[in-house]
Amino acid sequence: MIRALCSFRLPTSTRSRVQRTFFASNSLSPGFCNFPSQKYFPVVSNLFSGTSRSSHSLLTRTSPLLIRALSASFASTASLASFSSSALASNTMTTDTPPIEYFRADYAAPPYTVKSWFMDFNLDENDTIVTSTMQISSRVEACSDLVLDGEEVNLQKIFINGVELTSSQYEVKGEQLTISAQVIKEVTDNAHDSFELKTVVLIHPAKNLALSGLYKSGSSNLLSTQCEAMGFRRITYSLDRPDVLSVFKVRLEANKEKYPVLLSNGNHLEEGDIEGSDRHYAIWEDPFPKPSYLFAVVAGDLASIHGVYTTTSGRTVQLGIYSDKANVDKLDHAMYSLKQSMKWDEDTFGLECDLDIYNVVATNDFNMGAM
Repeated sequence: MIRALCSFRLPTSTRSRVQRTFFASNSLSPGFCNFPSQKYFPVVSNLFSGTSRSSHSLLTRTSPLLIRALSASFASTASLASFSSSALASNTMTTDTPPIEYFRADYAAPPYTVKSWFMDFNLDENDTIVTSTMQISSRVEACSDLVLDGEEVNLQKIFINGVELTSSQYEVKGEQLTISAQVIKEVTDNAHDSFELKTVVLIHPAKNLALSGLYKSGSSNLLSTQCEAMGFRRITYSLDRPDVLSVFKVRLEANKEKYPVLLSNGNHLEEGDIEGSDRHYAIWEDPFPKPSYLFAVVAGDLASIHGVYTTTSGRTVQLGIYSDKANVDKLDHAMYSLKQSMKWDEDTFGLECDLDIYNVVATNDFNMGAM
């Protein structure tokens, strides 16, 4: 699995101190931080598999040991700041649109949920094609309109149960894609309780100055994601809300020389070269349902070190820590810290890491202190 470095929900003074050291010291990017203890700091994590068996609360936790140790590991890097200065300097944006407020009193459960996703990324910094296949289930008896969120995504095609919809069968207005209940009933022959929705969208990572969703980081060729809190809708049309939990399978394809490392949530299933081209692919699958804000992708030219951790019960967990090549000599202490933190969870709470693979990514070019 790959997990995300996390945004700790700590008291303000503590949070700012941790962000200045641990998260921001290397502008830690898609990494991991899902210790399944559920016993220490509440954390909303955002990457690479995101959830463990006990994480339906949408919270994961980690130990104080990891905070101290990883902060020491990366504290000597030149980019010690709350945010990635290079990313922000090259991607400055202004907006006159006021933020939207969401109130608990207005909450209503969605009429649909997405049981599973298969996402196929044809990655490029300028033009990325995202083909998403969703298995959608109704939560209510009566057929309802399906309303999906999407920002700065260019819809190319849309299908229900393999049938391509015409432009008169759906509506794109503002930041929403709507398919009426009538169309859903017609296309599914009234089997609206469960159906397959497929969309093909075009996005532009290099032009994504919001630094939310999938974007090109700083001056490097790194492509990475920031989906918390509502960035997934900048990748594809979706039910982008935390009460919709789905299983994700992801295929990533990109130029092999430019993006030799392709990472996403979950278990690494397959990789290979695309015959007759300069491209390669990797397939990842996350077996644990998670909300879309925990989704993540990283593609770039990164260095790494690898290790093995044996749990108390004798399970073997493969460990990997990725970084910019200039920082690879700083990773040994991070690996030590990771192992010690996993042991701390076992000794303190009797809970083991439930992953087969556990990866961390730390990079200079990332827009958040952590995610």
